[in-house]
Amino acid sequence: MEIKFTSRGVDLPSRARDYCQRRIQSLEKKLDSLMDVNIVYTMEKYRHRVELKLKWRGGLVTTEAETEDMMASFGEAFDQLEKRIKKEKEKQREKKRRSAKSKETPLVESQASSPPAKRIIPSHDYSLKPMNLEEAILQLESNRREVFLFLNQATGNWNVIYRRKDGHYGLINPE
Repeated sequence: MEIKFTSRGVDLPSRARDYCQRRIQSLEKKLDSLMDVNIVYTMEKYRHRVELKLKWRGGLVTTEAETEDMMASFGEAFDQLEKRIKKEKEKQREKKRRSAKSKETPLVESQASSPPAKRIIPSHDYSLKPMNLEEAILQLESNRREVFLFLNQATGNWNVIYRRKDGHYGLINPE
């Protein structure tokens, strides 16, 4: 890990350097691998400005703070840095979670992009015993079905009786 201190307009006091090193050590515990830290301190008139650039294996985070007190500027910059690091780590964690979910369920993603497939739902709207047309209509009415398949007693063929939109019944008789 490399720490670079840069000060513009004035020398950086030793207490500021010590403070920065303590805060960076606490950040090292939170991050797996710190690689590079750049600290730029600038003083102009009554303004103390601090810029922090932190580079680690996960990415690069930059923050800056400007106040009338030097130590307050350093404290604010490091607080912002900790928040940004926490946010970046959460993004990486979510990214890993999303990729893991997509590997586990590839069918869900393909169904989401394409229209849902039509499902086949089995129905028991038929009768195996031979019956005449009137009995089939009674079965259709009693079970409140829309379609009923039955074996016609007179012809010996399978017929379909269904309820039409106009309230009447339709009969499908194969020839």
